[in-house]
Amino acid sequence: MATSNTTNLSGAPQHSNNYNALRKKINDIVKNFDVLPPKRKVTRHIFKWGLLYIFISYLLYFIAGALFFTRLCQLYGPKLRHIYPDNYSCGKTIPEPSFPEQLVNLIIGYTKLATGSIEIVLLVIGAILLLSFFNIWRGYVPKTLRDLFNNKRLGAVRIDDNWKHADTAIAAHYLLFLDRYKCALSGRISYLFGFCGILYTICYTAILSKIDHHQTIDYLKSLVLPQSHVDAFVLLLFLFSLVFFAVIEIILFYSFGTILFIIIVSGKYLGELVRDFHITSNPLHLDRCGGLKQLGKFCQWLFLPTWSFSLFLLVTVILLLVSGYKTGGNMKTLCIINFWFILLVCGFASFLVVWAATIPLWKIHMGMIDTGEISQQKQSTEINILEKRLQNLIDRDQLEQAKAVKEKLELAKTLNTSYPKWPFITFKASALSISTSIISSSVPVVLRLFTEPAVLNLLQRQL
Repeated sequence: MATSNTTNLSGAPQHSNNYNALRKKINDIVKNFDVLPPKRKVTRHIFKWGLLYIFISYLLYFIAGALFFTRLCQLYGPKLRHIYPDNYSCGKTIPEPSFPEQLVNLIIGYTKLATGSIEIVLLVIGAILLLSFFNIWRGYVPKTLRDLFNNKRLGAVRIDDNWKHADTAIAAHYLLFLDRYKCALSGRISYLFGFCGILYTICYTAILSKIDHHQTIDYLKSLVLPQSHVDAFVLLLFLFSLVFFAVIEIILFYSFGTILFIIIVSGKYLGELVRDFHITSNPLHLDRCGGLKQLGKFCQWLFLPTWSFSLFLLVTVILLLVSGYKTGGNMKTLCIINFWFILLVCGFASFLVVWAATIPLWKIHMGMIDTGEISQQKQSTEINILEKRLQNLIDRDQLEQAKAVKEKLELAKTLNTSYPKWPFITFKASALSISTSIISSSVPVVLRLFTEPAVLNLLQRQL
């Protein structure tokens, strides 16, 4: 017995030292944890400054397009019946070409290039939502990983189909989990997803520019005399607009591909976390989320980047499809192929998000329901015991003791409240979902409003 006691006493500090060492390693990893590994310098640079590059390319795209149409009006003004069809139908003369006027006409979609005007506005809005929402979620990742461990939300770990509740075992396996998660994010396969996005952009832009270039050249040749040559500056401006469009799409789809890879990895390890660790919740926690509010934010914000961007991307390709049907020929074929490809990509991305976030979130939800039911059952048992005790005291005329038991019974009943069932506040989650839906559905309507004839005539009179 003496030997046993000596062993236990000497082993306690060793156990504590091992746990503290593991905890320090975990906090060091979590402190510098990033879903974009430091060695991915190009990717980190794109996610940091991508919106600035997109915004600059967006402005230069419209400036180049406006200069293109201004130059056309200066050279072939009376022959450009496709730019001002309403003026010709009313027998009016074409106004003096003006760069500000052409810029406004291009932005509101009155005149447009093959890449579209409203369409590219929607792409830029989708890019803002994609990168902004992703960077917000990216900030939640280290906070969630730290919160799960430091706040004791990992109650047990599964080892060989047995649950271990020892702190050292939980810390050791959590450290191993973080190392594997971090290594998976650094995998070279991440370049494959980004490269696929760039490859799609190059192929689509090259085919689009080839089709539109031939159409533009044929049209310009019909405007000049047979022995004359097409103005080189006009063609250069046309090519510049396509280049700026390609820059926007390269940054956008490279980011989208990289995010899809991160979603796959995060979904895999989030599922492993829920499967191999017992996530404990505190039904009476002040955050009204069982103490899992940070984990709920992690899952919620995993939805928003992909779904918001997919919505705007689908609206964009639908508008391009409608425009392609009006144009006909090879442009129509390209728009149809592009529509089905984007629809397939968005469907795949939506499936990944559901797999990555919804399934683990549902398991957490079911665990919180079980925890709440156990707590309610425990409180109900305590209330029943107090009620029987109170009735027994009343029957025996022990009124003073009955008053004390009654106070305990009233306190127990006040604690018998409803327990959270989700790791987030459902009202805020619903409000966020509704707000996102309203904004996403109202933007195309507002943009379409500016293409109405009455609004266009008003703008023209002001100009």
